[in-house]
Amino acid sequence: MGHISILRNIAALLVLTLPALGPAREGAPHWGYTGETGPAHWGDLAPEYQTCKTGRAQSPIDISQTVPAAVSFIGFRYRSAPLSVVNNGHTIQVNYPPGSHLVLGGKSYQLKEFRFHAPSEHSVFGRRAHMSVHLVHEARDGELAVVAVAMDMGRLPNREVARIWRAMPAKAGRERRARVSINAARLLPTRRSYYSYTGSLTTPPCTEGVRWVVMHDPITVSPRQVDLFKAVIGDNARPTQPLNGRVVYFNR
Repeated sequence: MGHISILRNIAALLVLTLPALGPAREGAPHWGYTGETGPAHWGDLAPEYQTCKTGRAQSPIDISQTVPAAVSFIGFRYRSAPLSVVNNGHTIQVNYPPGSHLVLGGKSYQLKEFRFHAPSEHSVFGRRAHMSVHLVHEARDGELAVVAVAMDMGRLPNREVARIWRAMPAKAGRERRARVSINAARLLPTRRSYYSYTGSLTTPPCTEGVRWVVMHDPITVSPRQVDLFKAVIGDNARPTQPLNGRVVYFNR
């Protein structure tokens, strides 16, 4: 307990005094990761959340059976951008300005934001990493593509994560803009092998039709970086969902 209290005090020092972000949609039901508002109850909290309970193509999943994929080009065309970090009460989210894109199978998706989860939401043969980062992209037609990168525990701090954590607000509803630039490409592993499948958002309203790219190789973060995130946000991973006959492809 003492260790966590110290980390919370450290996190509090990161807060920049800014007005709270605009409120969520009026009347939007509260959801969380524990208790009566946790993942097992999301589908019952509001009619617009029913897909969380009734959907047949939900995410995350456990990746244990895959089939080889035909060669499909994937390209990350990310630019450096000013750092803008939000604590939305569910995760730490970094908003990205226009100009960075994922090209997947010949289709372009603009990087809108990325956010962190602890532990990782996807698992591989039942194993979850200590954390993961989800890079959320949107095509002109509205289709979403999310790239998930596992974050294993390493000895040294991750430099890009360190920049983000220094600007991480400790209170929900706060945003901090820092006078530094980051590049989302530095959150990607060197090797670009990946799993792909069709799934959903992993938070309410659990919308389906999302293209998922789960990178095969992880990146690393330090134990202190994991602890600091958990001191501010806590565990925020949805349990894995049934595959329901979906095919998971492995792209080398």
